[in-house]
Amino acid sequence: MILLTTDGMWENTSLTMDGAPLDGARLYLRYTVERDRLDRPRDATLTGFLVTMQEFDRDADALDAPLQGRKGGRGLFPGEVEVEIGGRVLSVVNESPKFGEDVAAGLATRVVLRAFDTDLELPAFSADQPKDTAEEMIPFLVRALSGEDISAHVQEVLLDFDYPRDRVVCYVSLIETRLIKRDRVVTLDLIRDIRKRLLAEERRGAAAAAKKEENL
Repeated sequence: MILLTTDGMWENTSLTMDGAPLDGARLYLRYTVERDRLDRPRDATLTGFLVTMQEFDRDADALDAPLQGRKGGRGLFPGEVEVEIGGRVLSVVNESPKFGEDVAAGLATRVVLRAFDTDLELPAFSADQPKDTAEEMIPFLVRALSGEDISAHVQEVLLDFDYPRDRVVCYVSLIETRLIKRDRVVTLDLIRDIRKRLLAEERRGAAAAAKKEENL
């Protein structure tokens, strides 16, 4: 299993495989699901690779080689990738022995998101359509995330940790399927979420320090 732990800052990011440290330059994962007219998953695409710093040092183009159909990087699947971001944990698993050989193997992907923190707060999220307000999406998110296994609701998962280009992306888009009304999509941005929380903590700390200074 590949495990990435971060708070959104490179100095506080670690990457391991089966417990052993990995010197990664880029970790990329994208999972997308297509649905039929009855909102049933009909196809799924799962791509994932790891490029080490050693590969990048030898060839700067190695960062994009797997996406361009060229050799390079290490495939992530069959296997499991887990990302821990400020207490929230995203897990993408596909152990299909036919992965990479059978296009249907992508449908065997399982996505788990442990999103509630100790205060039962939802992560930062946004509706994809201006008419869909954040407040309207909350009941759906509470239902979808309460069971942690969100596979049935996933439209897209994108993870891209690219150290040489200072890129840190991790978001999950979920679809609320509705038979009569238009389906709605909401996106959870786990990196924006942790940065937002860290900034709030920083401001609270600064305010407490200023108040303490006033009382001296």
